[in-house]
Amino acid sequence: MYMAYLTNPNLPRVRMDAVRLVRSGWSTRKVARHLGFNHSSIVRWAHKAPDDLRLKTIPTLSYPPRPMAEKPGILTQIDTIFDGPVDNRLYVYTLIDVCSRWAHALVVSRINTHKSLFFVKQAKDIAPFEFQTIQSDHGSEFSKWFTKRILENGLSHRHSRVRMPSDNGHLERFNRTLQDECLSRIPKNLRTYQKHIPEYLHYYNYERPHMALNMKTPMELLTSKWCQAID
Repeated sequence: MYMAYLTNPNLPRVRMDAVRLVRSGWSTRKVARHLGFNHSSIVRWAHKAPDDLRLKTIPTLSYPPRPMAEKPGILTQIDTIFDGPVDNRLYVYTLIDVCSRWAHALVVSRINTHKSLFFVKQAKDIAPFEFQTIQSDHGSEFSKWFTKRILENGLSHRHSRVRMPSDNGHLERFNRTLQDECLSRIPKNLRTYQKHIPEYLHYYNYERPHMALNMKTPMELLTSKWCQAID
C-alpha cells in the first residue's frame, strides 16, 4: 500500500507509476483514487513528467539539510505575525537564535522582501554573534529576491517544510510569548508597539529566565561560553 505523505521514501517511484497509469488510459481521478493522492497532484505529476520515463524522475521540492544549532548563529528562525483589522493592520517581524534563544523583533505597517532583508540586517548588527543560516516559512516576504540578497550577504537561507509549523517551533513559541506577555497588554498602534517591543526584548534577552536554558537568560548563556542545541 502506498504512503500518501511527503516523507514516503518511495514517492519518486509512485509519481512515475501514476504517470504510467495515466498514459495507459486511466483517468487522473481514477489514478488519484487508486494511489490515495489528491487529484491535483496526479495532474501536476503527469504535466511535469518527461516523455521518456526511463531516463528521468519527476522534479520535486528539495529542502537543504537543517543545520545542528550547536553554537549561536548557526540557525536563526524568522517569521512575521500580525494584529488588527486589514485596513489598520500591524505586522511584527520576529527572529530567534535556536541555540541561545536570543530574540529580536520589529513592528512595521506592511511586509515585503525589502523589509525582510532590512530586519535581518538590523538583527545581524545587534546580535552578539554571527549569523550563518536563516530559516523561514514560504511567505511572499521571504521569496526568491530575499533569498538572493541573503546569499549576497554571506548567509544561507532555507525554507521550512510546507505545512510543518514544527520546523519553526522555537520561533512559534517566542511569538506566543511575545503576544501573551507584551502585545496583548498594550494599545494596538504603531507608536506604542515601537516603544514597548524594544523594552520587552531587553527583558526577554537580559532578565527573563528560560526553563530550556536551565533558568538562564539568553545573554547569560551567550556570555557563559556554553551553548547547546535544545529541541
